Amino acid sequence: MAAQLATLEDRLEAAERQQRLLRTTVAGLAREVGCSLGCQCSRCEGSYTFVKDGSMYCPRCGDREPL
Repeated sequence: MAAQLATLEDRLEAAERQQRLLRTTVAGLAREVGCSLGCQCSRCEGSYTFVKDGSMYCPRCGDREPL
């Protein structure tokens, strides 16, 4: 049981590390195309939004909201 817990902890840490790397990469890509990474989409909750030209845009559901 202790070995299973240690394995789960290792997997969780690896997943969290991967998530941080991906978020940093997506934020960098957003900057490259002239926008920034916003909050989680309030409509579909399935993606972070992109912020550009005074509005937030969800790449998953297409929702666009003014800031």
